[in-house]
Amino acid sequence: MRPLHPTSRGQLLALSEYARRREGGIPGFPDGTGLGPYELKVFSQNGEDGVIGEILRRAGIDGPGFFVEFGAEDGVETNTALLADVFGWRGVLLEGDPESHGRLHRKYGPSGRVTTRQTMVEPHTIEGVLAEMGVPADLDLLSIDIDSDDYWVWKAITGLSPKVVVIEVNTHQDPRSAVTQPIGAGPWQGTDFYGASVGALRGLAAAKGYRFVHVDLTGNNAFFVRDDVPGDYPAEPLLLGPNHYLLGGAHPPDATGRAFEVVGGA
Repeated sequence: MRPLHPTSRGQLLALSEYARRREGGIPGFPDGTGLGPYELKVFSQNGEDGVIGEILRRAGIDGPGFFVEFGAEDGVETNTALLADVFGWRGVLLEGDPESHGRLHRKYGPSGRVTTRQTMVEPHTIEGVLAEMGVPADLDLLSIDIDSDDYWVWKAITGLSPKVVVIEVNTHQDPRSAVTQPIGAGPWQGTDFYGASVGALRGLAAAKGYRFVHVDLTGNNAFFVRDDVPGDYPAEPLLLGPNHYLLGGAHPPDATGRAFEVVGGA
């Protein structure tokens, strides 16, 4: 049967480039280089695949590890699909939407390595969910992208200590500010009212023992590495405002009058 959408040649070429980089990064770029040049899209929405791969390389994490991703949707475009589908990682994927989770489970149900659950990711229940699913405390990667209480969910996770954390960030907000959507304010409504600023996430990360290493070039994700995990990075990663699709895209201003909450910053 001829597919409606042929397999992307670009994805397969990106996968080949990713595999080449695993042998030693990018020639001419020392290990302390900022992570912008390493951005590469295989199955991620933007350049997250390449950044995660380079962080893992610098950290010396080269064998199949363990990941958790919140907001995995249907599993087609995620921050952990490459690790699961190509490199044999084990992990847990959570998705709140029943229809998306149905497709997610259809993809990973036969694998035996990746467990999925249809559940809303909420600060007051997330630790219990992860404990029920047998997530190891010293997991390798945690990815949080729920378009709402991302800050509060990470703050609520105290029993686990992932080596690397990727979390959605709101670059519409001044990176020097420390503000977040108030807990329980509801799902994203397509405006610039969502998630947390760079400053808020940096403050939370520092309190948890993590260093800030990158915001992707589209301004969608911030990357943090646990303080005891090897790897050299610039003291101050480069920051941009929203640059969605690398075309300068941004969300429209929120017109509801909702206010962000000020929290501890860096």
